[in-house]
Amino acid sequence: MKKLMVVVMSLICLTLTSCNRQNIKNNKQENFLEKAISVNSKENLKNKSRTISTYVYQEYKNHDKVYGQTIHDINLENKPKIIKISNNGSLGDITIYYIVHNDKVDIYNKVNSKEDFSVQRDISISNSEVPYILELLSLQGNISDYEVIKEEVVDGNRTIKISSKRKLEHINSIVEKLSSNPYFKNNKEIEDTIKMLRRGTKSYYWIDQRTSRVIKYQVDTTLENRLSYYIDNIGGTNPPVKITMTSKIDYDNIKKLKIPSDILENDKKSNNTNKVDKEK
Repeated sequence: MKKLMVVVMSLICLTLTSCNRQNIKNNKQENFLEKAISVNSKENLKNKSRTISTYVYQEYKNHDKVYGQTIHDINLENKPKIIKISNNGSLGDITIYYIVHNDKVDIYNKVNSKEDFSVQRDISISNSEVPYILELLSLQGNISDYEVIKEEVVDGNRTIKISSKRKLEHINSIVEKLSSNPYFKNNKEIEDTIKMLRRGTKSYYWIDQRTSRVIKYQVDTTLENRLSYYIDNIGGTNPPVKITMTSKIDYDNIKKLKIPSDILENDKKSNNTNKVDKEK
């Protein structure tokens, strides 16, 4: 009887120890997520200079592969504040400058390196893409919206990889368009794609353990892009089979941005023209 009691007590102790360890682990993860959400909140990021390099990979049913890159240079220490967006590869040769003056922004856009910049002046920041750009890759919601996966090393930095279920409200409108078109009825590929989307897809973030900042982000958008392809290309036979987007964020090596000389020259000409018109 005594031996049985000893065995029972030992099992109870092991169970309690295991539960305590799990509780400690859960508490650490919750504290980690709380800090990460705070550090990477919209409010904090809107004043944070950084460079976001985003790599896009696309593969299609006919085995074509396409690569592209977008770089967001966000320099809020500049006077005036400057945001530069540049694309290359499959995303086209596009350069955009946002020159921020208090609550207004001048937007300079060039879709080809050989062309001049087009300009939109004195745009209200709230009516521009600036707020959206400043909030890129922010963490939103509560700790229950995220799941800790594992530790990983990214570019020499010790990180914690976490995931978040993506909110795809816009998919409902795409599904409605497909459902209302007789051409897409009883299409097994489309039906399977919709089922997989409704099961949910995830975004992945890598959080630097030292700074609690997001330094890498990845998302697979194959499923929703496949549905969009069929809407835009009725009868098409070359849908995407893989589309991924991977972003890396650098907070330390911030480029000192300058307003390009051709923008300054065009502004000077424009000011002179306006001056002459007023004198007339």
